[in-house]
Amino acid sequence: MNVSVSLRNIVAPISFVALALVFAPLVSNAQGEECVFDGSLLEVGVVDESIRCLQQYLNTNGYQLTSEGPGSPGNETNKYGGLTRDAVIKWQQDKGITPAMGIFGPKSQAMYKAEVLKAQVASLEAQKSQQLPVAIVTTPTPQVAGVSTDAKSKAQKEAESQIKNVMKMILDAYDQIDDLRDEDPDESEDLTEEVRDSVNNLFVALKIYFAGDYVMATEEANDLIEDMSGKSVKSGKSDEDADAAADAIEDAEGELNDAWEEIYEAEEDGKRTREAEKYLNKAENLINEARDAFEDEDYDEAMELIDEVFGAIDDALDEL
Repeated sequence: MNVSVSLRNIVAPISFVALALVFAPLVSNAQGEECVFDGSLLEVGVVDESIRCLQQYLNTNGYQLTSEGPGSPGNETNKYGGLTRDAVIKWQQDKGITPAMGIFGPKSQAMYKAEVLKAQVASLEAQKSQQLPVAIVTTPTPQVAGVSTDAKSKAQKEAESQIKNVMKMILDAYDQIDDLRDEDPDESEDLTEEVRDSVNNLFVALKIYFAGDYVMATEEANDLIEDMSGKSVKSGKSDEDADAAADAIEDAEGELNDAWEEIYEAEEDGKRTREAEKYLNKAENLINEARDAFEDEDYDEAMELIDEVFGAIDDALDEL
């Protein structure tokens, strides 16, 4: 399991809608007091009040620092020591965070927020299923002539899709921050600040989604995607990967066209070309998949597909 998969799973299991915000004021945080982190690295030797909250979270969620003395339940401290590091390592391993070194940085803090959110969702669902006596004022859903109930389903799917896209952009940005931390600390810090704002805005979109306003949630997510796209949240390496993938796709298209020319010439000469054509058709499908991967900014996948394209072209020519 990796961080990206875990975060994408936040939205998928959620089934409640407008009742979420009605119940929300009544829900105590299942994780205890929610911790507030500023994105800075928490590691051995750091002293900060947020560490006390982190220790409380670990102690109450299956990652107890120690059974007695400083750091034990009820005796949490504001110092990040070896016990905290060891507990964080176990937590990171369980959450799929790599490398699991016991440093509680931006990626771990994002996962923490995701875990708190999922706990709140689970608590809301539990209260809903128990049908707690709550005074709820319902507002009839307006019915628009000619609009089927499928419209709501489509709106929900669109909201989920865009929110997941935002999550992917944020996770990609955290990976880029990790890459830049040693190469360019100043740029890394700037990106960290930008991504921190994006995470906060993501949670605004999620809250709107939980309230059942899927159209507004989609609009919030779209605004966030546009905002992040306009910021320098991509490292130079990503730009180089994009250029390399684009060049590879263009080269593959040229090779494919040349191969088709050879097929046509062979056919005119009376040669059997059916098997060769099958390979070229496969190559065309792979190029289309590579284009899709490129559009999704998955440049590694695009390059792998292009390698398969060249292999299929070679197989086609061998058949001749």
